[in-house]
Amino acid sequence: MEAPDETILSKAQLGDPDAWRLLVDTYSGVVWAVLRSLRVQEPDRSDIYQSVFLKLTTHIGTIREPLALPGWLATVTRRQCIDMFRKQDRQPTPSEATADVEANEPLPEEQIIVDDERVAVMRSFRRLDEKCQRLLSLMFFGMEHSYSAISEIVEIPVGSIGPSRQRCLEKLSKMGEVASLRRDWSK
Repeated sequence: MEAPDETILSKAQLGDPDAWRLLVDTYSGVVWAVLRSLRVQEPDRSDIYQSVFLKLTTHIGTIREPLALPGWLATVTRRQCIDMFRKQDRQPTPSEATADVEANEPLPEEQIIVDDERVAVMRSFRRLDEKCQRLLSLMFFGMEHSYSAISEIVEIPVGSIGPSRQRCLEKLSKMGEVASLRRDWSK
């Protein structure tokens, strides 16, 4: 399934139930992945999941770019988890507490370039097949997953994850907008 475009986001902002279903179906994996990466157990996991999408209903009007939605959901999910840890008197690990804080934020002009590149990559990413989108999302949305967890979610053998990831990245790098960036991605 392709990531929702501005039309779907606009319809969801207007309360269209089909658009909401599409958003939830498309981005549920992002929320569940954060919950798994932070080792949140039931029933807290389900409560936070519902809370994140409830927050989305009240804040959806502030999201202008569909490509920002996965990051917004991941950040809200992490913050909900940290709040829950505090209420349970559990101290989050340093990586949990600072997962969405950048140590060296770029200058405004650098941020414009980074944002333009991100948009180009995400547009191309949405044109990848669903299997590549799922695999790359699990591996690169800033959450750590074991290969066995990825294998289970994507339904491919553990030994195929690395080669599959490489093929997906090669497909992505050859797509028009990404190929035109001509950036050294090895840095």
